[in-house]
Amino acid sequence: MRTEHIQDKATAREADRLFKEAVQVAERSGNQFVSHYLGKSAYKKICTSASSASLLTQEHYMVLFTLADLREAAVLMFRGRILQIQSLKLPAKHSAFHSLPTMAWCADRLNLTGYSLLFRPKTQVTFAAPLKNSAQDYTNRYRNAEQGRNEFLAYGDVETPGDHWKGWSQSVIYTFLDEIVHFINLKTYFPRHNNIDWTLEDYESALDKDAQILRARIGLSPAATPWPEESGVILPADFVEFSEFDELYSEYLPTR
Repeated sequence: MRTEHIQDKATAREADRLFKEAVQVAERSGNQFVSHYLGKSAYKKICTSASSASLLTQEHYMVLFTLADLREAAVLMFRGRILQIQSLKLPAKHSAFHSLPTMAWCADRLNLTGYSLLFRPKTQVTFAAPLKNSAQDYTNRYRNAEQGRNEFLAYGDVETPGDHWKGWSQSVIYTFLDEIVHFINLKTYFPRHNNIDWTLEDYESALDKDAQILRARIGLSPAATPWPEESGVILPADFVEFSEFDELYSEYLPTR
């Protein structure tokens, strides 16, 4: 992230501390799938202080930790992202807000009801769709992954790994994580960007199938883990509800 976007450097440093801790928790989990994907420079790919760090990569890690049943690591990512949003100047905040649907989906999967509610502000401004392409583009691989077709042979399904999974390929893991994030956004902003004949139920089904495939490759049961409900949240002392930012930064949002 570019340093000129940061308003509160102390808060940004605390966000980075939480991101680093999340990566360390994931690395200590012993899950070879997760460790392989993270590699040696995972923290540098998400920390606020690195110019090459990606907000989208943070979302990928949230989804990965969620599907790998790394609840503690996912919560640390949530807390880091909340602080990161707090640390940014107003024009940069809207891009950080684009992670809210992904974080809400992850919180739902982990039965973290307090975070799920927090990440669902009732405002259209906050939920400005970040999608650059249409549903036809983002769903292309999935729609062509029927049994017997080339996409199926490459990526497989829950029962059968495709050819791309050989050798613990990071690119195929990225493909599924990125697809899940875009499916979450397409579902959240439905029917905007939806230029195919999918319903909300179709997006739900696609999300569930992709999640099951990733969990199966991780070595877990494809079905979601039945987590006990946890309603608590950890927020910074000066936290401002996401929905209350509308009037402050709406002028910076692009017209869509």
